[in-house]
Amino acid sequence: MRMRKPSLTLGMLALAALLAACGGGESAPAQPTSGPVRADPTEVAAICGADKMASGPAVRAGDLVITQAGFNNLAIPSFKLPDGLPLKPFKLANSDVAHQPALANSPPTNPGMTDHSGGFTLDVCNAYSTKPHTLKSLSVRLDTFTPYKAALNSWNPCTGPYSSQDQTTTGGCGGAYFADEYFHATFAGGAKPGMVASVKQVGSGKSDGASGSGIGPFPLALDSGQAIEIDVGMTVPTTPGTYTFAFALGVDNAAPVYVTTSAPTLFAPVAHAWSGQGCTRPAMKAQIPQSPAAFYICPEK
Repeated sequence: MRMRKPSLTLGMLALAALLAACGGGESAPAQPTSGPVRADPTEVAAICGADKMASGPAVRAGDLVITQAGFNNLAIPSFKLPDGLPLKPFKLANSDVAHQPALANSPPTNPGMTDHSGGFTLDVCNAYSTKPHTLKSLSVRLDTFTPYKAALNSWNPCTGPYSSQDQTTTGGCGGAYFADEYFHATFAGGAKPGMVASVKQVGSGKSDGASGSGIGPFPLALDSGQAIEIDVGMTVPTTPGTYTFAFALGVDNAAPVYVTTSAPTLFAPVAHAWSGQGCTRPAMKAQIPQSPAAFYICPEK
C-alpha cells in the first residue's frame, strides 16, 4: 500500500521538446509552453486505469502524463523537530503521527534512499497516443539547495509515540514495495544546483521474478494507455541542507526534458533522535505526568 504524498512543486515544462519526442501518434492539440500543464486526474484515471498514477498530482508532457516525484511507501521520512528543542519529553497533539500541528511545517527529513526499499517514485503513462513511445533514459538534476546549519532533532514516525496513560509505546512499519523500473542516481558529495547525477538502471519488474510486474528494463516501448512506476534510489550530496531534485525522461529520439520535481527534502546528520521508546528511560519517564492522558516523544540519549 502506498503512502499518500504531499502536494509537490511542479517543475517547469519544456513542452515543445517533448512534443517533438512524442511525435507520430494521434495527440491532442499542443498545450501552451508558458508553464506547467496539469493533467486532469479523472481523464487520466479513465485512460491509464483507476489504480494507476497514484503517487501524486500529474503533469502532461506531449502524449505522456507524469506524476510529480514522491516517496515510495518504504522511504518513510522523519519529522524535523524544532531547532534548539530542550532535551526533555515533547508533548504531541494526539497519537496520529500524520497530523501534528507543531510539526506541520516540517520538511520530509532523511527519507530512506536505498534501492528497492526507498527512494523517489514517479508514474508515467502514454495517455494521448494510439502508438507506443519508447522510454530510453532517466536523468536526475539537483534543482535547489538551502544549507542547514543547526543541530537536527528528528523523529521517525515508525517509532511511534509514548502513551502517558498506558506507559507504553506504539509504532512499527512494514510492508513491501515493487516498481516496474528501478534506477539509482549518484551525486557527488559537494554537488551544487544544476549538477546532473550519474544514473544507472539497477533492476526492473522482470528481474523481481514472480513478485514483479514482468516489465523489462529501458529502453521500454510504452503502449497506448499503459502506465508504469519508476523508483529512483539515490546517493544524495553530503552537505547538510534542503534539496529539490528534478527528473527527466528521454523519449523516442529527443533529449531528456525535466518535467517533475521532488518536494524540498532535508538531508542532514541527526544530532538527537527522538522516539516513544526514549520516554521509557527513567530520566524521561519521571518528567511525564500520568494524568491527563497524552502522547510524548523523547530524546533517545
